[in-house]
Amino acid sequence: MIDFKKREKIIDEYQNGIIPSLIDQSIQIKVTNQSIIGGSKEISEKMADLSETAKIKAEVLKDYRENIIKSDENVWTSFLTNYNRDRSLGISLDQYNADLKKIVSPLSFMAASGSTMADSSGNSRDGLFTIVASLNDVPSKNIFEQYRKDNFPENKNSVRNGLVNLCPNYLHEFDDLIRDWESKNFRDMKLLIGLRSIIFDKLFSVGCKKGEYVITEWYKNGIFKSGNKHYFNVIYFIVSDFEPSNFPISLVQQIMEIASNLSIIQGKLSDIGKLRVKNLVDFEIELLFRETLSYTASALKIRATIIQNNI
Repeated sequence: MIDFKKREKIIDEYQNGIIPSLIDQSIQIKVTNQSIIGGSKEISEKMADLSETAKIKAEVLKDYRENIIKSDENVWTSFLTNYNRDRSLGISLDQYNADLKKIVSPLSFMAASGSTMADSSGNSRDGLFTIVASLNDVPSKNIFEQYRKDNFPENKNSVRNGLVNLCPNYLHEFDDLIRDWESKNFRDMKLLIGLRSIIFDKLFSVGCKKGEYVITEWYKNGIFKSGNKHYFNVIYFIVSDFEPSNFPISLVQQIMEIASNLSIIQGKLSDIGKLRVKNLVDFEIELLFRETLSYTASALKIRATIIQNNI
């Protein structure tokens, strides 16, 4: 039996606690950044984006509150994922502001970390859009057009550029996959299997033989929390064997967050490939496809920054 009172309480916390906090934190970070000599323009811009994104989520929750409360269990479960993502984001922003005040790391690292958090907020906004658009009692299905916001094109291009630079032989395969995805009015689970092959079997294998992370100093020193082999393979793709001791804590947290989510996604995609999962509905396929691209784009962004600062 659905506990509607509990659902109302969670949405109240999201609307009246988490989202206002994200807005306040982004403003505080902008102030901190502006107080630094040579402060990063990118940090200020990304915090402005994060604040604007939080305001849009507040509008969506206000407009579709009752629809979400009455939604099916699979829709509500996806909504909780978004809720937890933004709650974790608030914790990350606190650490980020503390790191910025200390100025213990290159501002380029701070900019990369801030950009990733802003992107995460934007992707959770898109997830919220996708969830709302799936509801049977929502009159309009074009919520992305209504708010004129969508991180999908940027994430798609980021992953494509990553393939161009790291494994161009698979670019044609990726372009065909995206073309099929964008041309279909329904969501085919086979496209998820194709995406898994390109991202996890090809892109993430560049310069990272399976299990090679065990020889790195950061693995031996336990700098990143424990996880499965997929988790550490993603971290190795991002960090390689560079020394992360000068990374801000918030950047380490972002790397772990990305690796953890991509590890979970890989598990889900593997289950689909092995036919353990056969009944995903369109919006669940949409969320999984979008999340794979978004976390991969974030991994590529941080990877590029780390390489640039270690040349």
